[in-house]
Amino acid sequence: MKVEGIELTPTLIDNIKWYQTNEDVMANSLKVFDKAISYIAKDCDGVNPEKAVSALRLISELCYIKEIFATLEGKDISNE
Repeated sequence: MKVEGIELTPTLIDNIKWYQTNEDVMANSLKVFDKAISYIAKDCDGVNPEKAVSALRLISELCYIKEIFATLEGKDISNE
């Protein structure tokens, strides 16, 4: 099924339902993103500039994905 040009497969719908009906799962999943971001930041502390730039790009991408992932919960995060 397509909604506003987005293909909603049965698997995607099931995943969204699962996240929306299991409150603690989303919070725990978002904590995993935070732990990964923290690990990358700490692991690259005091390294050469090229590795630091690469780590910052990865952290930025993870933050962006985290924001998208958080929307599966069905809440508007634009006001946070």
